[in-house]
Amino acid sequence: MKYLYYKLYKSICQIKSNDSPAFTAMCLISVFQFMNFALVAILIMHINKIHLYGTSYNARIIGVSFGLIIFCLNYFLLLRKHSAICKKYSKESKKASKNGYVILFMYVAGTLISLFTLGPLLN
Repeated sequence: MKYLYYKLYKSICQIKSNDSPAFTAMCLISVFQFMNFALVAILIMHINKIHLYGTSYNARIIGVSFGLIIFCLNYFLLLRKHSAICKKYSKESKKASKNGYVILFMYVAGTLISLFTLGPLLN
C-alpha cells in the first residue's frame, strides 16, 4: 500500500493548485480501501445471509467506525512516514515508474468497477 500511496502522491503533486498532496493521497487511499472493505463485507453478508436488523443506524455506525480505523491507520502508517516512503521509492527506474502508474490505475479502476457492478447486484 505504501507504493500505491507514493504513486498517488506523485500524481497529485502534478496538480499545481493542491496545497497538501501527501494528505490528499492518504485520504484517497483511505477512501479506496474503505470501498474495497465495504464491498467485501457486503459480499460476505450477502453470501452468508447475514442481515443487520433494525434501522440502517447499525450499518452507519459500523461503517463510520471502520472508516475512522482505516483513516487513523493510514495516518500513522503513511502520512507520518511520508518522507521515508518517498525516499525509498524515489530511486526507481523510468520503466518501474511507468509500471507503478499502471498498477495504480488498475487498483483505482478495479475498485470503482467492482463497486459499481457488484454493489447494485447485492442490494
